[in-house]
Order: sequence, then C-alpha cells, then structure tokens
Amino acid sequence: MPCRWADDKKLLALEQTMIVFTSHKKN
Repeated sequence: MPCRWADDKKLLALEQTMIVFTSHKKN
C-alpha cells in the first residue's frame, strides 16, 4: 500500500512538472 502511494505521488509530481514545462515553453 505505501509503495503504491509513493508511485502515485511520483506520477503526480511528474505530471505537474510536465504541465509547468509545457506552459513555460508556450510562453
């Protein structure tokens, strides 16, 4: 259970990074 949660958290962080990266690229 904790391992799964950590993976979800990592995935969420990656998603956030991608969103920030793409928005920066747009501007």
